[in-house]
Parts: sequence; structure tokens; C-alpha cells
Amino acid sequence: MAKKKETKQSPMQRLFVYAGKYKYLTIASWIFATISAFVALVPFYFIWRIIKEVLYVAPNYADAENLSAYGWSAVGFAILSMLIYIGALICSHLSAFRVQANMRVGLMKHILIFAGTTEGRELMEKIKHFQVEVFVSVATEYGKECLLKEPEKERTVSTKHGEVQAGNLNIIAGRMKEVEMKRYMEKQAIDLVVDATHPFAREVTKNIRTACREAGISYLRLLRNPSEKDEGICYVSSVEEGVRFLDKTEGKILITTGSKELSTYTKIRDYQDRCYARVLSTKEAVEESVKLGFEGDHLIAMQGPYSEEMNTALLHHVQADFLITKESGNAGGFEEKVRAAVKTGTTLVVVERPEEEGESFEEVIERVRQWSLQ
Repeated sequence: MAKKKETKQSPMQRLFVYAGKYKYLTIASWIFATISAFVALVPFYFIWRIIKEVLYVAPNYADAENLSAYGWSAVGFAILSMLIYIGALICSHLSAFRVQANMRVGLMKHILIFAGTTEGRELMEKIKHFQVEVFVSVATEYGKECLLKEPEKERTVSTKHGEVQAGNLNIIAGRMKEVEMKRYMEKQAIDLVVDATHPFAREVTKNIRTACREAGISYLRLLRNPSEKDEGICYVSSVEEGVRFLDKTEGKILITTGSKELSTYTKIRDYQDRCYARVLSTKEAVEESVKLGFEGDHLIAMQGPYSEEMNTALLHHVQADFLITKESGNAGGFEEKVRAAVKTGTTLVVVERPEEEGESFEEVIERVRQWSLQ
């Protein structure tokens, strides 16, 4: 069976595609311009009537009775014609501005950043000054608000993409599975993906890599600068190993590894008396923590970054003997926790960062800059 030949779009069809919902303004401008052209002919009719009447009564010009009415009618229709034409210009210019904006977006390269970390926010701030359209994906609405510095009046909600737009930034909130990631990349015609997610978000990174591979999209992994090892720190390979270690100890524990793995700590003896959980101040994080039995003064909901003084005060407040955290690097406030633990004499238990391949912040910036100029 012969393949159906694809129909090539005409210039007008392509114009309407770029105009989007503003195409109706383009059509309205044509209608107004046509009406204006016809109305502009009416004054000439009244001018003809004036000339005809003047010639008819000549040389007794005082007998001309309708000159004033004809004159004002000519002026009135001339003004009406101009007003309709101005309406046509307003419609056409509004449509033209939308066409220009959409053409710019369509012709620019599209980069998608999976953010949620300090590096992700800093990367977005750098890249938005390049000649690229930047799409940023974060897990929560709170994360989206943290990224947006523009006031509400300077933001728009895209009907085409569903993101909050501010300039060339398009920020979308919500966790996506692998299939949803691939669909989103294809829908937005993404050319390059930068994975700037948390170093411990291994499942998310795996899904991003797989989605990029299946969609045939280039992938960059942004690595957080590692922290120096300290002999006075107890290193464990996972949260589970840390829980097994803490279960054999006595004393109070401050947990700062996040709410996702909080259920693992319920395996610790007398965890509701011994453990204090510090989680993000989001509704889902707090509700999940309460369900697990962390409530009252054993649940601390707040948003980082945390200073050394804040960590020190919190360790004193809960009278912690142990502080368990992840090796999140300087950007994740790791050094502030180390210094606070040393100052308070708290034993620091650190979940080591999984090994992975990627590039530094500076290398990613340079790679993106060169890519944007190609």
C-alpha cells in the first residue's frame, strides 16, 4: 500500500501555528482592516454630494442647505475609519508579538534541568543568560517557588507546556516516572538534559538516564564537589547500615537524612523516644513523618540551608548523642553539620555518597555554553 504523501504546510498555516490562540486576533485584524477600507470610501461620497449641491445652486450658494450635514458626515466617517483601522493595528501587533515570541522559542535550543539542589538553582541562573530555552523540573511546588525570583506579575502560565514561565525559564513541579520523563522531553523537543538532582537520588538519576537514552537525547550529570574524609566520623554505606549501627547504641539521635527513608529508623529500639527527625517543611513530608510516629518535639520541620550555629543549637536542644546525615558536600551544608557535631561532642554518622560518573559545575557550564553556540 502506497504511503500517503505528507501535505506541506503553507506559509499561512505555519503563521497560525506560531500565533497559537492569537491567530483569532490575526483574522480579526484582517476583518477590521477590510471594514476600515470600505468605511474610508464613505467620506468621498459626502464630498461628492457637497460638490453636486454647490454646482446645482450656483451662483446662489446661499440656497445650499445640506453642506454642513454632508461635511460633518464626511468627517465622522473618516474618524470612524481611522478608529477601526487602529483596532486592526492593535490586533495585528498583539498577534505579531506572540508569533515573534513563539518563533524565538521554536528556533532556540531547548535544555531541561532536573533540579532540586543548590547546584541546580545556580546552574539555572547561569544558563538562563545563554541563547537557549530553559526548562526546569523540580519535585514540589515549594521547590518551584524557591527557584522563581520574579514577582507574580512577571510570570505567566504556559497553555502549551503547562509550566510557569518567567522570561526564557519554564519551571514545572511534580515527580515524574521514567515514561513521563520521556514523554515530557519529546513534547518539549528537548535537545539536552542536565541531571542536577541530589547525589543520593539514585533512582531518579537512573530514570533520567534511561529516558534520555530511549528518547535519543544528550545527557550530562552534574556532580557535587566531594567532602574531605575525617577520621573522627563513622562512615556507613547506606541508611540501613546506619540504622543497624545506631540500634546497638544508647542515647538520642538527630536524623537529617530526609523523610523518604524515615521508615527505616523505626527499626531502632525505642525510636519514638530516642529519635528526632528534621525534615522539609512540606505537607507530604510532615504527614508521612507523623504516620511513622515522629511527632511533637521529635519532629522538626524546616527549610535549609542550615548554618553551623543553627545545627549547634538544634543538637543542644534535643541533647543529641548521635547525628546521622548524608555526605551531601559543601552545597548541601555538610561541613556545617561536621563543625556543629565537633563543637557539641556529638558522634557523626555519615552515609557515604554513591560513586558515579559525571562532570563538575564549571565543566557543565562550559559544555552547555559551547553547545548553545553550535
